[in-house]
Amino acid sequence: LLSLTKLFAEVPLGLAVFDKDHSLILFNPALCGLTNQNPSHLCSKPTILSFLDSLRQGGIFPESIGFSELHQKTMDLKETALQNGFTEEWTVPSGQTIRVSGRPFANGATVLMFEDISSEVERSRGLTAQISVFQNALDQQKDPIAFFNSDGTMVFANDAYRSEFGQFEDSQLCLPGVLETSQEWEKA
Repeated sequence: LLSLTKLFAEVPLGLAVFDKDHSLILFNPALCGLTNQNPSHLCSKPTILSFLDSLRQGGIFPESIGFSELHQKTMDLKETALQNGFTEEWTVPSGQTIRVSGRPFANGATVLMFEDISSEVERSRGLTAQISVFQNALDQQKDPIAFFNSDGTMVFANDAYRSEFGQFEDSQLCLPGVLETSQEWEKA
């Protein structure tokens, strides 16, 4: 039991367990850190609605959601969590991105898990920006350029390539391989 208590206290995800009456019955220290919630407020066993409202007031709940929407979202969260769980990403006013997951638990309880994924989202945005710069630079080239992955499937073609060979649209489900592409080159 001591190991389980220590594990629960040290897990980096913020955990909030609500009973079948939707009152908070258990939380870990990470929840306070991730959500800026006062432990004394959490110890007062707030309902899910009250908890989410305090998140909104603390700048952790998405700013775009008003009180009536908050109430509806709470009902939706409870129903979805009770059925099969849910996962959402909240971008909050501070710029943080929080992944919120809800799962059903024994005896009608609901578990909400909070994870700060801001650095993951920032890395993804950075990579997307780099790819966009790379693609734009290649599209400025006058010569046709195409890239293939290790299995021979085309993964990128610049504007000049698409203009000259009239193939490879980014939305194609079946991208051309080296063999098909080289046959097109021979025809040109």
